[in-house]
Amino acid sequence: MSQYDKEIDQAEKMMLSNPDSALSMLDAIDASELKIDSLRAKYHFIKGYGHLKRNRSMIGDSLIVYAHDYYRGKDLVRDIRSGIVLAWYKFWVGDTPGAMTMLDSLAELPDVPDSLMTQTLRIRVMLGASEYQGQQLIPYAKKLHELETDSLRKIEANYMLLTAYEYAGENGLRPLSFGPTCRLCTQSQLGRQAFHV
Repeated sequence: MSQYDKEIDQAEKMMLSNPDSALSMLDAIDASELKIDSLRAKYHFIKGYGHLKRNRSMIGDSLIVYAHDYYRGKDLVRDIRSGIVLAWYKFWVGDTPGAMTMLDSLAELPDVPDSLMTQTLRIRVMLGASEYQGQQLIPYAKKLHELETDSLRKIEANYMLLTAYEYAGENGLRPLSFGPTCRLCTQSQLGRQAFHV
């Protein structure tokens, strides 16, 4: 194992607890010296993921494309996560439609663990709502609602689904079982339509 491999592994382990330190470790590495494809992909993935975790601009992270291409079809977790990071990069460079297309492709992958699918759908639904998508957003919002397990995020998913229906101008909606988590939504006409209360 090379010194760079050890440093990148250490930065990856630190990323969840201390992303700033992990990014500093990565910044100390000269990326042009990374000659092995797997090491270069790992470096750019971890660096992009760090910027995503810190909600920082990714304008300079164009090589996340390389990392995502490398992981596609090889490692499902890194395929999904690098795809999310690539979507984040596309968003930062002003390509919101490209970001949504990337997330759509991830949402269609088979056998994705619910925890990864939920992360993908949260971002997809929020971007879609910011673009006032209606009909196109409804299936993603429904799927997100089905997968959410956290009660606060479930309320957010309810709201996003309601928003998608509103943007779609839907009438005669199919019954959905949302339970008591969104009683305030039933006060509006749209709420009564979406939740069939």
